[in-house]
Amino acid sequence: MQHVDALSRYPVIIITSDTLTARLHRAQQEDETIDDPTKWYKFVNRLQRILNSTSNRSTKWSPFELLTGVTMRNKEDLYLRNLLMEEMVEELQEQRTQLRQDAKRNIQKIQAENKRTYDRKRKKAPRYRKGDLVAIRRTQFGTGLKLGPKFLGPYKIIEVKPRNRDVRDGDPKQTEVNREAFQCPMKEFGAKTSEAYDP
Repeated sequence: MQHVDALSRYPVIIITSDTLTARLHRAQQEDETIDDPTKWYKFVNRLQRILNSTSNRSTKWSPFELLTGVTMRNKEDLYLRNLLMEEMVEELQEQRTQLRQDAKRNIQKIQAENKRTYDRKRKKAPRYRKGDLVAIRRTQFGTGLKLGPKFLGPYKIIEVKPRNRDVRDGDPKQTEVNREAFQCPMKEFGAKTSEAYDP
């Protein structure tokens, strides 16, 4: 914002935004000087009144409000107000896009840290092939099972799915077993218990 001598016929406020200045210049050329470009000075007062009643970005108030404490009433400022609203909407969109990109970067950074922390203590699940015989560790205990077998089975792997899941045969439902859910409750049939299951 720049102050110019009040006796001259130039506006008191010079807007620094290039796009807004270009729009004002274009609007002034189209609407006001289309009949006779040499009579531009007749419209300076009106333009000065519009600019003095427009709120400033840094102060959040118009120069007229700062000087008098009252909002100026204009009928000419509708077009300029629309231009300013468009500019504010564009600026808001840019700011929101920037905030979202920043939030996305922060989320990715935290996710990478969480993955490193999780992978540091994670033990890889054993790989089974189709046709392998496996035994599943008993997870539900009841009365009289203290001396019972710790593993159920043998079961045959009939399908290997992604993300460490297998479908075992031997049940009427052919239940699906997630090998990561209970620290790999399956072991190869015939393997020692300490080798296949180490909680």
